[in-house]
Amino acid sequence: ELGGHGAGGGAAEDGDGVGGAGHRHGHLRLAGDRLSITAGFRYDKQSSTENDLDHSPLDPLTGKYTSYAKEKVEFSKVSPRLAVIYHGGEHYSFKALAGRAFRSPSMDSIFSANTYQFGSTRGIKPEVIDTYELVSDWRVNPHLNWRINAFQSTFKDFIGFEFNFLRLTNVY
Repeated sequence: ELGGHGAGGGAAEDGDGVGGAGHRHGHLRLAGDRLSITAGFRYDKQSSTENDLDHSPLDPLTGKYTSYAKEKVEFSKVSPRLAVIYHGGEHYSFKALAGRAFRSPSMDSIFSANTYQFGSTRGIKPEVIDTYELVSDWRVNPHLNWRINAFQSTFKDFIGFEFNFLRLTNVY
């Protein structure tokens, strides 16, 4: 049996910022419903245009103030997920799962710290986490379920505060 589902997501606009997301997934059943495979992904996009405070609006040639230069920041990522589930009977199942997720820095994190008081956070990248998981479920009786999980998560570009420079940055 083959099935699937998805959504186009939506877009949200906030001032000069825009964001949107969409996802798709499908599943496949094999071996008389004893084995199922589900795969999917999510696509996210976020963008904003803000004043560039690193450059003065004072024109050095005329001595007059102009408007700040605008700076556009955009993040987009695909987050895949895969699950393989073996149903060993009415009371037992085993799952192997893998996935990737991300969190983009908020526009406030990027631009509100970019003031004359705090350091610029431009160049900051979205956090990414890759997760792998094994799960064993055994329903001993209607009132008792025994579950064992093992997982590994790997973070990349973790966003944290750097006290030396008073700014948010990718810590590791």
